[in-house]
Amino acid sequence: MKVLVSTVLFLVLGTGTTLTQNGYDLFQQALVKERVHGDLEEAIQLYQRIVETHANQRELAAKALLQMGQCYEKLGKQQARKIYQQVLEEYSDQPKVLVLAREGLSRLTVEPTPLPPTMTVREFMRSGEQRQGEVSGPTNDRFFDVSSDGQIFVYTDWGTGDLAIKNVATGEVRALYGIDWGSTKEFFENPVLSPDDKKVAYVRYPNRAGLTTRIDVDSIEGGNRETVYDSNDSGNLGSHDWSRDGENILISIQAADGSVFLATVSLKDKKMQRLVTLNWEGPQRAQYSPDGQFIAYDSTKGGDRKIYLISADGAQERILVDSPGEDDSPLWTRDGRFLLFRSNRSGKWDLYALGIKNGQPTGHEVLIKSNLGSATFLRGVTTKGQLFYHETASGPGIVLMERTNKTAKNAQFRSLPKILATENKRSNFAPDGKRLVYLSRSPQSKSRKVRITNLEGKILKEIPLEPQFGSVGYPIFSPDAKKIVFRVYDAKREAKIMVLSAETGTLLKLFSPLEQKGHFFPLGWSQDSRLLYVFLVKSEAGERFLAAIDVETEKVMESTLLSQNVRRAKLSPDGNYLVMLSSTDPPPGRERKTQLVLRSLKDGSEKLLKEGQIGHQIVWDFDSRHLFYRKVKDEKRLYRFSIETGEEAIFLADLKGLNLSAVSPDGKYLAFQNNQSDIRIWVLENFLPESKEQIASR
Repeated sequence: MKVLVSTVLFLVLGTGTTLTQNGYDLFQQALVKERVHGDLEEAIQLYQRIVETHANQRELAAKALLQMGQCYEKLGKQQARKIYQQVLEEYSDQPKVLVLAREGLSRLTVEPTPLPPTMTVREFMRSGEQRQGEVSGPTNDRFFDVSSDGQIFVYTDWGTGDLAIKNVATGEVRALYGIDWGSTKEFFENPVLSPDDKKVAYVRYPNRAGLTTRIDVDSIEGGNRETVYDSNDSGNLGSHDWSRDGENILISIQAADGSVFLATVSLKDKKMQRLVTLNWEGPQRAQYSPDGQFIAYDSTKGGDRKIYLISADGAQERILVDSPGEDDSPLWTRDGRFLLFRSNRSGKWDLYALGIKNGQPTGHEVLIKSNLGSATFLRGVTTKGQLFYHETASGPGIVLMERTNKTAKNAQFRSLPKILATENKRSNFAPDGKRLVYLSRSPQSKSRKVRITNLEGKILKEIPLEPQFGSVGYPIFSPDAKKIVFRVYDAKREAKIMVLSAETGTLLKLFSPLEQKGHFFPLGWSQDSRLLYVFLVKSEAGERFLAAIDVETEKVMESTLLSQNVRRAKLSPDGNYLVMLSSTDPPPGRERKTQLVLRSLKDGSEKLLKEGQIGHQIVWDFDSRHLFYRKVKDEKRLYRFSIETGEEAIFLADLKGLNLSAVSPDGKYLAFQNNQSDIRIWVLENFLPESKEQIASR
């Protein structure tokens, strides 16, 4: 759902609408309750007040009454029918509202389509403990694809970035290219199987500077890899489907202006054909119909997410599914009789089917399974009519530990309850040590929120970010606790520094510290909350800098050239030191070794602290005299290292899958990211509506 009320109002009211200030304010409050907070009962009360107190403003009252009906419909209450009928009887002079009211009544008067009495849903696979060195299973990737017989799963192994293939019949699991994050220059996403299940198309993303994002095709055995489309920059790509003849790949591309469009790429001549422009957000799913004549996809280009049907050549398009809620993830059955999709029109996410013939609906939408789950992803339908879908039953979160003894050798902890699910981004403490700031996002939405909570997880403030901002970095409080800063990529894929008011949530600054192409990472603030320290990497020369930026003037006040071997940098809490993790690309067959280097920001001196296989995630302790880190191939242990004595000690012998994110300013609490999720793959069987012939035979 949209989190920007102005956008919601534009979509619902249209342009040119004039309301009195009181009516506008009340309608705005109701929309926020309905569409931002999901509080339908409160929204209904506010809409009712508008109808009663602003009856002389017929356009406003009619729209408020219509919204009431849609709220009741989402709640599954019979009052919706009465409200829609009231709109038709009392507001015949409001043609736009009348059309929507008639559509609502039509939805409520649908004759139920008989469902098979033997529909079953069963757990097909569940995530388990991942052992180091093993290829992960399909639960590891919510965008897996499944073969027509349901026996072959292809997916991303996020432990390495490689493509993986699992044969359910034999139990064989194998990596396609044998890469890992430490040595690879690329990783792979969004695999889709060809119609004959013998090839796979996927997105190849760069893991090193100077490489581009591409669409590649290979056999599922590997060894026949071919690039069919090269973005020539770092633009976002998505691979969605193959044409039925296996000659074209359906993809989505983010253009330079941030807009997303659907296109096809020919395997023969590598030419791209643009089909349709969406908006700033790509589809959850786009797929050819089994006869190859149409493409179904979902998009928010018309407001809430709807399902569209476009001819395969892009010449004709229509809205196929539009409900009071959101509708997404269109998925064709193999025989082409039905289009499956998810919808939250009832207030929860349900599974529906719509009969289709020659691109036209053959009946009304049929509820297949209620309460499918909000964190579900429809993945594939077999020729036998099995539906496979992915569900994150419980997601990642923040785990706090209270340190009752601050010495390294005798660390004692008291674990606090897990805090609300986040976006797999690191959390940070406020300067008072009593609050946390982190990013939050629902599984289906690209819209993120900066969330501030107390240490018990109570939400103190939520700041919604506009959806066009992608790849958001972790937020950092200023020492005076008045500002929050982090990196974002805007609609044009340009990296920017975003500064928000921690008190009001308003946007204070949005600017780039880069004069040329590159990337950067905010490290922390000066003690007076004026300067922001940033680790800069210039792409063309590969140069690394430590820059101090005046946030008010947006000018770089200081710039220090660092070694080109620096991969990561962390600023100490007192602002006196920069610890750098340096490494060079090893010769083939050799392991990467890293150096831990300390730089004094007072006099510029450097000293080598340690050499070895140190993990990239380094965290300063509160005293600015110790560092925390893990070691490569020793993921279970957390080490604490003294920058003064060089002493290394095991701080935690078993991290239990947790990653350290931050230490509170007083050293009392440690915040860990729990990235482990309870993930399941479900299979739904015998669920499709019966044909008239089947019903007659009974």
